[in-house]
Amino acid sequence: MKINQTHQYDQNLDAVFALFADADFMAKKYTTLGARNFKAKTVSLEDSHLLVDTRREVPVDDNTPAPLKKFVGEWNRARQKEEWNKQADGWHCNFKVEISGVPARINGTMHLCQTEKGCENVVTIDISSSIPFVGNALCNFIGKNVDKLVRAEYKVIKEHLESVSA
Repeated sequence: MKINQTHQYDQNLDAVFALFADADFMAKKYTTLGARNFKAKTVSLEDSHLLVDTRREVPVDDNTPAPLKKFVGEWNRARQKEEWNKQADGWHCNFKVEISGVPARINGTMHLCQTEKGCENVVTIDISSSIPFVGNALCNFIGKNVDKLVRAEYKVIKEHLESVSA
């Protein structure tokens, strides 16, 4: 399953990118979104390169289809690794999210670039599984949850930026 979103911000590229490199803001964002036990294992920014490695427990949708319940619990441990590189047209990120015990791969990219009115983040996510039969259903279930979560993350970031620039 593929997810594509474009997030528009009124603030400049540097102000928005700073949040992707701020462990305190990440903790606030994920807690606001319902996660628990957030840990930033690595947040390392050097010139034009940012490495982020975080862990958190995320709640699972109450409407989990019965055949998928053996793969997901009420809470799942997630590890997210991001590698950002600054290029002439903005910041580019490759990331992956691993969910303990869930036989699916979540890989994606982000491209954060300046626009005339601020900046935008183009997010692309690919969710796949090699499990026969239930793999597609699992990817669709995860995809719907990830799509909703990424939209909610955007809302939290946007509201934070608006509150600090007001």
